[in-house]
Amino acid sequence: VNRVRDDFEIALIQAAKDGNLPILGICRGCQILNVALGGTLRSLRIDEALKESHFGVSGHAVDLTKDSTLAKVFAVTRLDKVHSFHGQAVGTLGKGVKASATWEGTVVEAIEVSGEDGDSWIVAVQWHPELAVTDELQNRLFHAFVERARGAREQRLSTRDSD
Repeated sequence: VNRVRDDFEIALIQAAKDGNLPILGICRGCQILNVALGGTLRSLRIDEALKESHFGVSGHAVDLTKDSTLAKVFAVTRLDKVHSFHGQAVGTLGKGVKASATWEGTVVEAIEVSGEDGDSWIVAVQWHPELAVTDELQNRLFHAFVERARGAREQRLSTRDSD
């Protein structure tokens, strides 16, 4: 725990959420997003099988929740291999948070946040898609995030210009 870093990142999450900006969390970003919204974490280090499958170069599969943002982005409901290096994962889900991917149905591997307006784009994955730079499937996540960010920027500019 680094209280200063945690408080700073939680404030950033809240500001982005209040500003209806898209958020993409990766690894620790998934964890801090859930905590920022009142959720908890769980340790994977106490179970040797969980520790081995989630903290290593071999990777593991994740199942995506049907109709989730991630399932739409990837156009599949299962990713056969994601690169994962974490000793903690989402425990109890925070307010408005839903699990959108799991490992063997027991470890939350991705979350999404439902906005009151239904138009927000807040997605976080526990794995490291940036380590699969040649994997076009993993790159879809970054493309989707950039498109949402571009749309949010254009909307802010058009609102400002009409004032």
